[in-house]
Amino acid sequence: MLKLNWLLQLSFILLFSYSSLAETIEGVVQSIHDGDTLKVKTTGYDKPKSVRLRGVDTPEVSFRGETQGEIAFEARDYLRSLLPIGASIKVDLGKVATTHGRLLGKVFYQGRDIGLLLIAEGLAAPYFIYPFEKRTMTDYQEAARIALENEIGFLHTETEMPYEFRMRVQNYKGTNYVGDSQSKLLYLPEDVSLVHYTNRVFFKYYEDAVMMGYKLKE
Repeated sequence: MLKLNWLLQLSFILLFSYSSLAETIEGVVQSIHDGDTLKVKTTGYDKPKSVRLRGVDTPEVSFRGETQGEIAFEARDYLRSLLPIGASIKVDLGKVATTHGRLLGKVFYQGRDIGLLLIAEGLAAPYFIYPFEKRTMTDYQEAARIALENEIGFLHTETEMPYEFRMRVQNYKGTNYVGDSQSKLLYLPEDVSLVHYTNRVFFKYYEDAVMMGYKLKE
């Protein structure tokens, strides 16, 4: 019964997550590096362009000489199963089209939101940095909660999310404020661990968080 409920909830999210795309590009999958990054051949670029899936964060296959191991390869292989080489995809670039020299967007293949499917399988954590589309954030976080409740994938057993892994490997402390989308409380960057990964949203500027209805945790 639990499995059936999970499937019904996921079907509902998938049904209403795909809307008409604005500011999209089309391309052909050339290669897949890890669970949230792929190379795409598209018009306007001489060489295949790296595309980072918006709103998801998967375990690191290789980051500064370290890896999150088997779970990272599982996420990568699942993405490869969803997006075969040569697949024609659409990338919704949204408001922020690039990050660290890569294109950033929601990836769609055959009408399916690929990032949402990764989260629903417990192979990716929601990862939103303002500005973000509220509807997408809500859908992705709800899919993560459903996967967690039903112990789908591996994230329900993990104590270190990909974001925290990268911070640790770099010996770096994040500088973004962390919001809890459920309580609407805002936490200082060093308190990121106090916000569950299914509820996290990041803000570079305090003013943006306040504008979005968040209040600093006292």
